[in-house]
Parts: sequence; structure tokens; C-alpha cells
Amino acid sequence: KEHKMNISKSHKNRNNEIYRKYVYTFISPSGEITITTEVLDFCSYHNLTYSKVNYVSRGIYSQHKGWKITRKLKNVSE
Repeated sequence: KEHKMNISKSHKNRNNEIYRKYVYTFISPSGEITITTEVLDFCSYHNLTYSKVNYVSRGIYSQHKGWKITRKLKNVSE
């Protein structure tokens, strides 16, 4: 039981900002630029598919629903 509780605690902490590895830059079809680490929230708010956003940010696709997306590794010091 103690082991299960420790695993549960470690998984809850993964939602923290410290565990986010990339910073995403979204360019909307109208040209607005948004920089965020909250990709899932951004996708759901703008009706984007997360897997397609991931493909665009990795350079596999050029755009998704007119959005251009790039990602870069966060600095360790941030």
C-alpha cells in the first residue's frame, strides 16, 4: 500500500510546470503569436488535435487547421 501511495504522489507532481520539457510557439491563421507550455489546454480551447499539433511542432506536418507550431527545449535555469 505504501508503494502505491508513493507512485500516486509522484504522478500527481507531473502536472507541475517543472516537468514540462518544451516551450511551444503557436502562430494562428490570422498571425497572432502565442507562447505556452500548456499544450493540452491550448488545443482544447482552440479546437486543435493534440497529436496533429505534435506532428507540426516536430516538422512532420507543415500546419494544422492553419496553425503553425514550433517547439524548443526549455532552459534548465527557467
